[in-house]
Amino acid sequence: MLVDEAASLIEKAARSLKIETIDSVVGVKYCYISIKGPEGLEAGVAYLPLEDLDCTEPLPEPPSPDNILDYVSSVNTLWKTAAVAYINAVSQYLLWKLNHINGFKLVSVNLIDTLSDLVKPEDTVVVIGNMRPIVKKLKGTCRELYVLERNPRMRVGENIYSDTAAPRLLGKADVVIVTGATLVNDTIDYVLALSKKARFKMVVGPTAGIFPKIFFDHGVDCVASLKVVEYEKVKKCIMLGGGRWNFGKWCKDYILLSK
Repeated sequence: MLVDEAASLIEKAARSLKIETIDSVVGVKYCYISIKGPEGLEAGVAYLPLEDLDCTEPLPEPPSPDNILDYVSSVNTLWKTAAVAYINAVSQYLLWKLNHINGFKLVSVNLIDTLSDLVKPEDTVVVIGNMRPIVKKLKGTCRELYVLERNPRMRVGENIYSDTAAPRLLGKADVVIVTGATLVNDTIDYVLALSKKARFKMVVGPTAGIFPKIFFDHGVDCVASLKVVEYEKVKKCIMLGGGRWNFGKWCKDYILLSK
């Protein structure tokens, strides 16, 4: 699975670079992990889907190379979320501290502001996850717009369906925009398999911060995520229950394309 490939890559990189886990914070919306290597500090975050949180066993230890493979393959949603946050933290270290970012085409713009350039008027667009700012921006820019949402409480609005409708809708999509939270709930491979006919596939959000080549190797065309800049402010915000639109002001948005 894609997330297991990411964990295997990161486990090897973290051991080789002697990366140390500094902070592990579990908020009610996000998990925050910071790590430190020879070139300094980096952090990663991951969305915590409360609707899937049916295991009460806490993390035995903070994520590290010694347990990341076990955490990422766990059915405990909390462990999996922490694993993805750790994968994102080490991935961000590779991208920004070791300059692996130079291996990709970096578009330093906000995704919301560029959506209209990515979508054609004749397109059918399917959004995985009711990401409201994205959905709002897309309305009126394409022929058909569908949203698939797992959480029943988030299915509010026009053309918003359960994610069980994925086999019916993804096959006719021209553009597919996928939340990074699919890494946590293990649906990313399923979604991409159903989206093979799509002209353009992108994975977006803070949880999509894994090393981008893994996405590109699985047919994704674009990754839009963020880099934590103000570590302590983001950590405190998540600790106090904040979400993406709260801590985003202390991060830097980025969009990456494969070269």
